[in-house]
Amino acid sequence: MTETIHSRRILRNIIYGLSTWIFPLFLGLITTRVIVRSFGNTDYGIYALVLGFIGYSFNFSVGRAITKYLAAYRAAGETEKIQEIICATTVVAVGLAIVGSIIILSISKWLVVDIFSIEPASQAKTVFALQLSAATVFVLLLGQVGTSVLQGLHRFDILSRIQNLTSIFLMTGNLLLALKGFGLVALLLWTLAVMLVSSIGSLISARYLLVEFTFRFVLHGKILETVVRYSASIVLYQILANGFFIFERSLIVSRLGAETLTFYVIPMTLGMYMQGFVVSLCAFIFPLASELNTDRERLLVLYHGASKGVVTMVAILVATLVTLGDPFLGLWLGADFAEHSADILVILVPAFGIAAATVISYQTAEATGWPSFNLRNIVIGVLIASPLAVFLSATYGALGVAIGRVAFFSVSGVAIAFLELRTFGNVQTAFWIGLLVRVGIAATAATVFEHVIMGAWGVSWLGLVVSGSSGLLVYGIILYILGTVTSEDRRLLRRIVKREA
Repeated sequence: MTETIHSRRILRNIIYGLSTWIFPLFLGLITTRVIVRSFGNTDYGIYALVLGFIGYSFNFSVGRAITKYLAAYRAAGETEKIQEIICATTVVAVGLAIVGSIIILSISKWLVVDIFSIEPASQAKTVFALQLSAATVFVLLLGQVGTSVLQGLHRFDILSRIQNLTSIFLMTGNLLLALKGFGLVALLLWTLAVMLVSSIGSLISARYLLVEFTFRFVLHGKILETVVRYSASIVLYQILANGFFIFERSLIVSRLGAETLTFYVIPMTLGMYMQGFVVSLCAFIFPLASELNTDRERLLVLYHGASKGVVTMVAILVATLVTLGDPFLGLWLGADFAEHSADILVILVPAFGIAAATVISYQTAEATGWPSFNLRNIVIGVLIASPLAVFLSATYGALGVAIGRVAFFSVSGVAIAFLELRTFGNVQTAFWIGLLVRVGIAATAATVFEHVIMGAWGVSWLGLVVSGSSGLLVYGIILYILGTVTSEDRRLLRRIVKREA
């Protein structure tokens, strides 16, 4: 790929990615409030446990092999290999879907009774809910084939429409079911139905847009080996991350109860929304970096620009959520809920801020064929965070588990230096110091300003909006004064605006 890195296309893809975050955010805030009040803290804790199991356990991102090699093969003109890479990845996805579903069905009762220690009255419905999750995981894995093709083609316009429609139908249905008094099983059945339609829609769209994507089965051993070798590290690090997810929740439920898990999950959800926001905006980075794998000079420009944008966004989001989190929780879910969750939010939001800030390093590692980098980080993170969470939870309860989550994510932040050394030949020390100092000063000033405005205005939804908006304005002004946006960034922005896709 030469000058066909289409800057206007990049801008559109950022906007499409943003839309896939905005709709779920507002719908999710409304739906969560209704479901928590409808289910109660204990049942919502079980619901969050099962949803997390669907989202994390066995839902491996094997489709990333399609995104990487589709983008690389199209850039190199080797389109004859595209059908083979899709077939090979589909075989791996189906195999994992079958194995994962069998494992979930086999261990669901053991997880509920012995690991999660769910109270006897709720065990039967929780077991059935986990068994339903096996079908949902199967559907999601197959759907990855279609969504990965769309990403590799840079068709984030189509992908965003599918994801937005999925979010609208999923959350609207959940909202209506909760209002009508339906319980956990009904909501999970609706989730399965929506995900099935969404996966079929992504596969049909991919087939329509990619000529090389046919239902003709073409599989060569060398291509299959390439997919397996590339996907192995991704699958392994997701198994470990999923294992830590299960461990984290089972520790809370068994030691502190399902109700405490609700107080933990809600702040975590806010952190995950923030991380999802960053991931959705940066979805175009992975296929683009895959195309630039052989041009490290341009890859470095992309890496700097994306990292600067991500860190700048994450800093103000973390600062605002930490500053305004307590009044927000009080207005959203009630003062009692805020009392139990506010301290956890102060720990978990920065933790997910670290995860969001390292998204570019994760994508760069996988785009350059080094997924084992991410595997190593997860292994180290699990080895540090697991005993730390066990030790601290004995004294500090859910706060101790949250500190373990911070340690889990922090490893990836430290490991960025190793990625840069291998990929670009040197650690980008001057870049990071300059960026972090500027962002730190601006975020601190914004935090102080938000706190003062909130104190003067009083706790209300309008006060939150005014405080958050004022902090964002102060943040932007200070970043501008400190010269965070350079002449090179402005030239890049002009190219984004002027160039044709």
